[in-house]
Amino acid sequence: MSDSEHSEGVSLAAPVVKGKTFAAREMVACEVCARANPPNRSQCLYCGSGLPGIFRAAESILVGPTELATPRGTLCLSANQLLSVGRETLAALARLVSAKIEDLVAAVAAGGALPLAAATDSAQDEKFTAQMRELGLEPFKVLPEDGSAGFRKIRGLDLSSDLVRPVPPAADWSRLVLIVIGRIVTTKIEIDEKRRRGKSKPLDARQSSSDQLLMDLHFQAGDAWRVYQDDFDYSCLGERKAVTGFENFGRLLDLINERAPSVEIDKSYAKKRVLLASVWPLDEETRNTVSFVRDRKHQQSTTTSNESQFNKYSRAAYLLKMNTGERAE
Repeated sequence: MSDSEHSEGVSLAAPVVKGKTFAAREMVACEVCARANPPNRSQCLYCGSGLPGIFRAAESILVGPTELATPRGTLCLSANQLLSVGRETLAALARLVSAKIEDLVAAVAAGGALPLAAATDSAQDEKFTAQMRELGLEPFKVLPEDGSAGFRKIRGLDLSSDLVRPVPPAADWSRLVLIVIGRIVTTKIEIDEKRRRGKSKPLDARQSSSDQLLMDLHFQAGDAWRVYQDDFDYSCLGERKAVTGFENFGRLLDLINERAPSVEIDKSYAKKRVLLASVWPLDEETRNTVSFVRDRKHQQSTTTSNESQFNKYSRAAYLLKMNTGERAE
């Protein structure tokens, strides 16, 4: 097994659920739209302006959602390409992709795939590719359809010495080439306020977050199976089965590694999230509701998740693995 030499970044610890509520007096009023925001935000949830005490991000109000251009593809590098380059080359690459040098160095140390630039048109794509080649680097591209490739959710496995079987059809252990481990983190912020005659009064604010440990099993033919820690039947572990989910998750990974000793295990995603945020931003969904119980109350909830970001990274790691294997052959 090649455990992505520097890829011990993900802890197999129990998932954490956190909740935080702010009192009305703790809320921060936006100087532009006068609406209340949680005190731990730097920008207004409603108009995007900088909040008092942090910085003023803009003088004008954002009147509508900005439509982002659809990326033509994401240019990626292998961390192995960067292990032997000098500090000057890393600094030049960091400037090229608008990343901090320390974030890039940490991502390189983690190993595996490094998604660095999402081109929005062919000219930008060619420019990024040419500039990377000038640095002596050869990028590979993850197309949008590759990044959104489906993952088959597995709730149980039938393990044998020769085959691994969720439900028919089964797969040969020798065809399992890569396991990518990560966490799906979801954060939700809810703000309640009373509005009357153009004025708003903050009533309450709540913030909660949850995370789910998971592993993606990638096979040579391109099939991908997904195992969620808290939505899996660990009966296949037999006598190895433990009491808690995170213990069983680790034991399942060990058992799979025993049956497929040549599989590569990539645990580097957690160390790359800062770098990935500029290439594949987190998903954000905002909903507004109005309640008329006793009094008119407006509620806005904003949910952010890294699920699509992890999907794209997992797929990029698989494509890198297969491209590397083809060149070696």
